[in-house]
Amino acid sequence: MKVGLVIYGDLGQATGGYLYDRMLVRELRRRGHSVNVLSLRKRPHIEQVADNSDPAVRSWMRKQDAIVQDELCHPSLYRLNLQRERPVVALVHNLSTSLGPPSDPARSMERSFLESVDAVVCTSRATLGACQSLCPNPLRAAVAHPGRGHMMPQPHLQGSGELRVLHVGNIHPTKGLDVLLAALSELFPAPFRLEVAGAITDAPFRRSLDDLMDAPLRSRVRFLGPVPEALMCERYRRADVVAVPSRYEGFGIALLEAMGFGVPVIAGREGGSGELVTHGREGFLVRPGDQGAVVRHLRFLSDNARREEMGKAARRRWEAQPTWEESLTAAVDLIEDIPSDVRRTARERGAPL
Repeated sequence: MKVGLVIYGDLGQATGGYLYDRMLVRELRRRGHSVNVLSLRKRPHIEQVADNSDPAVRSWMRKQDAIVQDELCHPSLYRLNLQRERPVVALVHNLSTSLGPPSDPARSMERSFLESVDAVVCTSRATLGACQSLCPNPLRAAVAHPGRGHMMPQPHLQGSGELRVLHVGNIHPTKGLDVLLAALSELFPAPFRLEVAGAITDAPFRRSLDDLMDAPLRSRVRFLGPVPEALMCERYRRADVVAVPSRYEGFGIALLEAMGFGVPVIAGREGGSGELVTHGREGFLVRPGDQGAVVRHLRFLSDNARREEMGKAARRRWEAQPTWEESLTAAVDLIEDIPSDVRRTARERGAPL
């Protein structure tokens, strides 16, 4: 079967979402399917809507037997899907409407996209629940959590007395780096340092972080930019805690990676992180913006014995996580089961032929 995958930009981008997309491509090919990737250009929403009228995109879709669309691409596809001739499965990491207060047009656009597809693959039960809340119409669905095995953990490196904190994620308000920095400012005079691995996806937010850091704090923070997967192993090996107090997280692949190295985590409570992290066992879950909780948990993890105990629990949880092959079985099964002759024509959808 020829399966088309629609994404924004380069499939090789160093984020958890694109890693998931790559793993899905790998599993589809392992099952014997050919996978063709259509990379649309990422640009402002109002410009992305124009893709719905692009004859080249429509022509490409006709050449596939089934199409998987990363839900992030919904502005480019929500109208085009109404006139498609092939079955479509949406791959949903996060709904945009879950990441902040959406405008009515944005919510309507995302709902229209979900209504235009035949099925959804979600990375967590929380994400599936968000889809069902936005689009109450019954959808065929599969939940396929991210798996382990793409990064092979190595022995953890002992520190030199300071608490080594690692934040992994794009520099964007959703990831809660501002909350983490404010919490770290309360740890003085305790010794610590912070490394931030991730691309700047919100330049004004990145500039606002400078206002949160006085000179002493700034001297303990290092922004690494995007870090390739091959180099992230060393970052995890040297970290004492991975702290990503997100305001919302679809799942949190970085949390799973850290746990493989025996590193306890601090994560946001909202979204799918609770499907991986048990509060007080492998790490801690915090409410959005709860700076005080982050401070308390960092102080708790400053104790070597407590941190080692939680790190062992984190490693055990990683070992219990399915591999990518095991986890993505449900997703590939669903894609295979969507019939190639889906008879949801444009007329049945209420769209002009």
